[in-house]
Amino acid sequence: MPDMQKWEYLFVGTGAANNKVVPYTLNGKPIKNWKSNKPIYEYIQWLGEQGWELVSFTQLLTNQIYTFKRPKE
Repeated sequence: MPDMQKWEYLFVGTGAANNKVVPYTLNGKPIKNWKSNKPIYEYIQWLGEQGWELVSFTQLLTNQIYTFKRPKE
């Protein structure tokens, strides 16, 4: 049986700050100084450059959860 591809996952929670949507948690852990973070569209672009692929988006009451994956090395 061939080796199965293994994945690692990243969960990004967002919130509103200074009239923009920004990431405030990574894998459920708060990001320090999240209110001064890049807007989510810039953050997603940066994650893509790191090899992360967006696979899911969930809208909650006042925020969103973005799910990314990339092959494990």
